[in-house]
Amino acid sequence: MHRKPVIERALELAESGIFRIPSEVRKALIREGYTQSEIYGLEGKATWRQLRKKFAEHWCPPIDNPSLPAEDADHQHNALIEYFLMAG
Repeated sequence: MHRKPVIERALELAESGIFRIPSEVRKALIREGYTQSEIYGLEGKATWRQLRKKFAEHWCPPIDNPSLPAEDADHQHNALIEYFLMAG
């Protein structure tokens, strides 16, 4: 099976609007079958700076609902990540 290079996939995930921090992308990459050594290739400052820029440009926060406590908003965000990973 041919898959995308880890940097390309990491950028796609960052641009998806679902992930907001690098550790979430790392977890997603591991769940997709990328190895720790492949992910280690992302550890450079320039790469993470590029990813953080993508997070800032594309992240879509959970639906703003003032009646939802903060922990429920976090749960909603985590559920969205799980859904994205299961669909991918």
